[in-house]
Amino acid sequence: MKIHFFNGAPHTSFKLFMSGFGVLPRAFNPTQSLAMVYDYRDFGNLDEIVCLAKDAQSLIAWSMGVAIASRIFTAPSPCLENAIAVNGTIVGIDSKFGIHPRLFKHTIEHLDTEAFARGCFGDCENYANFCEFLSPTQTLIEELQSLRDFCTTSLAYVPRWRKAFVSDNDVIFSPLAQNLAWELYAKTHEDFTLHRLAYPHFVFQSLKVF
Repeated sequence: MKIHFFNGAPHTSFKLFMSGFGVLPRAFNPTQSLAMVYDYRDFGNLDEIVCLAKDAQSLIAWSMGVAIASRIFTAPSPCLENAIAVNGTIVGIDSKFGIHPRLFKHTIEHLDTEAFARGCFGDCENYANFCEFLSPTQTLIEELQSLRDFCTTSLAYVPRWRKAFVSDNDVIFSPLAQNLAWELYAKTHEDFTLHRLAYPHFVFQSLKVF
């Protein structure tokens, strides 16, 4: 995993952001101090990420970052008590509560970077320019393979997900699967709230969470 620091983090109070698959830091323009975790090809630095969580104010996870956060944090820390999930689910890859395993496998075998960019950032005339926000194609394939393998590991469920945002126009992470997953989670977490959005998978041009 790689880490990118924005706006003085980690030397000032900061939020921890578990980003989604393939999207580089240049796609984001946070106004707050932020530690962004991305590039999930290698999970060898888990201890470093866990230490970041101990110092962070809060946790925000997006897309597959929700599933990663639900597996790597195995001990409580203050930032995990008020976590926010955006367009992702705890399991990540699942036939009912995540991205279907067959679709995930097909994406690995037939990855189309421009199609992914269009699905992630929205279908518009300038979608090809969004490819600049993504890792190179071979890196993306390696990351998908790593994510598939990692999502077979046991869940920790340590983050206390207080809020989840689901985009009705998400074509990367099924809104139906997201809603099913979070509605099930809400049954055992009374303080959890679910919010619907009218954005594509990438919401951070409009949703101000950092």
